[in-house]
Amino acid sequence: MPTTNMQPLSDDLLTPLQLITRHGIPLLQQLLRARLLQVYSDGKTSVTETPEQLLNQLEALDLPYLGRALTLPETICWLTVLTPHLAPFLFEKTVQEIFQNGADIPEIGGYKGQQYRGMLPTLQTIIFLLSGTRKTNTALEQILENNFLLQTHVLVPEAPQPGEPISSAKIYVDENVLQNLLNVQQAAMINEQMFPAQQLKTGLHWDDLVLHEHTREQLNYLFLWLQHHSTLQEDWGFSKYHKQGFKALFHGHSGTGKTLAATLLGNATGMPVYRIDLSAIVSKYIGETEKNLSRLFQKAEYRNWILFFDEADALFGKRTQVQQSHDRYANQEVAFLLQRLETYPGLVILASNIKSNIDEAFLRRFDLVIHFPKPTLEERITLFYKHLPKQLVVKDAKAIEQLLQQHEISGANILNIMQYLSLSAIHNGHKILDGNMLLQAIRLELTKEDKLG
Repeated sequence: MPTTNMQPLSDDLLTPLQLITRHGIPLLQQLLRARLLQVYSDGKTSVTETPEQLLNQLEALDLPYLGRALTLPETICWLTVLTPHLAPFLFEKTVQEIFQNGADIPEIGGYKGQQYRGMLPTLQTIIFLLSGTRKTNTALEQILENNFLLQTHVLVPEAPQPGEPISSAKIYVDENVLQNLLNVQQAAMINEQMFPAQQLKTGLHWDDLVLHEHTREQLNYLFLWLQHHSTLQEDWGFSKYHKQGFKALFHGHSGTGKTLAATLLGNATGMPVYRIDLSAIVSKYIGETEKNLSRLFQKAEYRNWILFFDEADALFGKRTQVQQSHDRYANQEVAFLLQRLETYPGLVILASNIKSNIDEAFLRRFDLVIHFPKPTLEERITLFYKHLPKQLVVKDAKAIEQLLQQHEISGANILNIMQYLSLSAIHNGHKILDGNMLLQAIRLELTKEDKLG
């Protein structure tokens, strides 16, 4: 059998997950053991390393997250919450090593899951690891104050039960973050109940999007913001005067390119674009819509995602005069949206077929309002020939242009028409396109929309 001179990977070459599993969690287990012996051994059992020495080693790990080295309290939080996922039953095994006959240890905190039979951490677990049983209030302040993982919703604490101390609060890692850490494909990261959205993707390019010049100029401005907003906010000092995020309204008839424009913005900047499923957001039950929206924005914050609310009238429509209690709660939903949009740090795009349907309070708060008009004759001709398959040959270009002049169809209409013409050509084996064939396809498309005169 051949020998190898392969050396173990140096710490500099380890991935964040390898650094956590090879060094972080074993050190955390040693810290838990040292804390338990510190509290319960009465000095009769010595430890190889004191809790303070182990804390220093954990701090020296400089665990990274999103390019940022975590502080010691953040490191303890991160490792504690990840332990049940990466080293199941580690807490129980460590306790059993010391208390072979079993023991009830309230200082360690924790709770039982519905299916997972091991211990899941609470804030009390993190407090115990960080400080033992001394200065617990100070430890809680260290955990909560300016905690990057909590601020970015990587770790999510639940409110404690009424009347119970804050240390009893459950804390868990966001499922999208966890699956990303474990290298699960991003398409599987979306939990439909918690994040009701679909990632928008396209194989088209900017040249495939035919728009009025003014519309394209406004999109270019939005693209510039996506490219340079960090420099604008941080280096040029605009954070003093402007909110971090950006809110844009795309309005215009169906099929004029609103969704495609949003998707192409994401492609050009490498930012995922998620179309929000409003049917899963809006609820007839009082308060549920706000809860759904709150979960939505929490998941999207600090992840560099573009949120796209299609047919946003259902959610961002005009407020009504209060005539009954339901109207009052509906208006509260709108007010909540206004507040939440103001604090979202990324790009939110709302799309509506009719601008006047959007509440005026929203309109005043948009950073950019972009109109997507129906294509002009010249643009319809451009779209037609841009999407004309090479297998189809136009017989009478003048007749084609006359039909496009007579019918104000959108870019989406033209794509549907081209699909019909192509299928007919494949079926009939006739690949010469004339005016009669185009007229038949146009009538079929307009009949579908009840627009045939």
